[in-house]
Amino acid sequence: MNREELIKENMPLVKSIARKFFIPGKGFEYQDLVNSGVIGLIDAINKFDAEKGAKFSSYSYIKIKSAILDEIRNQSPISKHNLTKVNKYNRVVEKLQSKLLREPTSYEIAKELKVSEKELHDIESNIDMLNIVSLNYVIFEDTNETVQDVISDREEEAPENIIEEEEKLEILSKAISNLNEREKLILSLYYYEDLNLKEIGKVLGVSESRVSQLHRKSIRNLRNKIKELKYSI
Repeated sequence: MNREELIKENMPLVKSIARKFFIPGKGFEYQDLVNSGVIGLIDAINKFDAEKGAKFSSYSYIKIKSAILDEIRNQSPISKHNLTKVNKYNRVVEKLQSKLLREPTSYEIAKELKVSEKELHDIESNIDMLNIVSLNYVIFEDTNETVQDVISDREEEAPENIIEEEEKLEILSKAISNLNEREKLILSLYYYEDLNLKEIGKVLGVSESRVSQLHRKSIRNLRNKIKELKYSI
């Protein structure tokens, strides 16, 4: 298969990854992310070495994702001043959660922070930028694998690796079953139903920024559950 055919065959993967990271109105266009993803795909095609034992699908996924994240980082510098505002926002949200025993509304957060609606929107935009580049958290630290890596198609996997991959998938499934219902829902919608942050926000009735924070917390808890299961095996 030549380069043009490989690019055409893998364009659905490029678009799928770009869609995951695209949030309307956040300073970058969907097509820009797709274009960056194509650059990553071409880089993968040029550098892939089948003799090293890696799957092209796994190798290209990493290259495409890295190229898209580089594009986002290049367009989204965040100052220390804005980072301070983000940290204060996070503390206020946690405080209101404990007080209200539910997710606070944007109005309640703005009132507690003593900021305008526009200022709150600016803070949440910065949160989006910070969180969007870290949505693919490593859950198996020894192999540097993410949730997506573990649940991805393994048809090209070498026979000697299949048992190990099946064991990881079993550990992942058990760990997810030990999470609370909201965390299970977020991970299911993001990784299995392929919904983006905005779509998950509509399901949960919260903002995209809040979904991203909840996702990060879910992954942190998932990693802890995985560690517990691995040590108990």
